[in-house]
Amino acid sequence: MNVRTRGAKSHVFRFRMQMSISDVSECVVYVDFNGSVTKMTNVTAAEVAQLMVYNLGDDMPRAGTLTTKRSLGVSNP
Repeated sequence: MNVRTRGAKSHVFRFRMQMSISDVSECVVYVDFNGSVTKMTNVTAAEVAQLMVYNLGDDMPRAGTLTTKRSLGVSNP
């Protein structure tokens, strides 16, 4: 609940995080909001946003590519 008092300004910051996950066959954009991000990573979305400001590129340049295996019993609609 956002309660305002006379003469006071209220600021509510909302953070949204978008993660792009892809492999050779598909690409998915996962959108998450602060509460879920905190549950998954134990870090708030605001802290992640602050880290991204100073991200100058790939943190794992020599990691190479990931190989994937075809999933059995799963089909695309």
